[in-house]
Amino acid sequence: MRIILTADETLTTTYRDLPLADFLGCAPPQRIPPILYRFIDTQVPHKNGRLTFAPYSLRKIEAALLKSYKDVVVAHPQHIEKFIKEDTRIVAVTAMDPLGLGPITMITESGKLPSYTR
Repeated sequence: MRIILTADETLTTTYRDLPLADFLGCAPPQRIPPILYRFIDTQVPHKNGRLTFAPYSLRKIEAALLKSYKDVVVAHPQHIEKFIKEDTRIVAVTAMDPLGLGPITMITESGKLPSYTR
């Protein structure tokens, strides 16, 4: 694939449909037991590495790119290596709060420990 779109894994987990668990990515991993991340990290389905469900932003970019390009894929972050080849030109990754400046992140990290998403 020449153009690969993906997301960080915090955006492709279902968090076992637990209310407010989506905010765990905003917390410093040093304060969350690793076993909790492993327990709660249930990834959305994929078909041969292609995301079945993807963040809205990725689908919008995909739709725009497909108007001009045929070889665009929205890849599951755990399977991205299946799509990166010699002819790959773009790998785009979306993230919710990569700088750790969002309100929830600022509250949970208190400026001392970086968030999981940062």
